Amino acid sequence: MSDRDAKLKPCPFCGGEAEVWVSDVTDRAIVYCTVCDAQIRIRQNEQEAIEAWNHRVSEKSAENQRNGHEKDDEYWAEEAMFDSFWGGIDQS
Repeated sequence: MSDRDAKLKPCPFCGGEAEVWVSDVTDRAIVYCTVCDAQIRIRQNEQEAIEAWNHRVSEKSAENQRNGHEKDDEYWAEEAMFDSFWGGIDQS
């Protein structure tokens, strides 16, 4: 595990270890789970990718979701992360 990987939170879906991949050509980066292959959309650089991966919905936002209250910005950020994982998988 590199120093940059040590900054990553575990996978929000399975708790697995995450790693960063950075393009040698463009410096664009993604973070992905080494267990379930969940990943974020490609980001402009490593720091943006790490920040996006480490973002988690607050407990207040999660409670609002469970109680059926209006969805806030944090909900939609988490929804986008989830969609980036499941977007290419046929769920039928």
